[in-house]
Amino acid sequence: MEGIGDAEERLWATPVDRKPIMWVSHARSFLKSVSWRFFGNLISWIIIYELTHKAKLAFIASGIELVVKIVLYYAHERVWNKVKWGRE
Repeated sequence: MEGIGDAEERLWATPVDRKPIMWVSHARSFLKSVSWRFFGNLISWIIIYELTHKAKLAFIASGIELVVKIVLYYAHERVWNKVKWGRE
């Protein structure tokens, strides 16, 4: 019969299955940025148009927002890939 000490020893000796940290490519980060911004940009265009009823203004404003937010999201994603917190 197995004692508590034996079971405890086996528990501590068992290797913990851990998945390796997977690094994300720059291309994946960029494509995630673009796809996220496509939907965000559509919402922005709708909001701007509903507030102003000017399609040209909505296209210009949402176009500027599209470029700026893709760059910012990409940079944000790359910084978070360097953060080890929350990864095991």
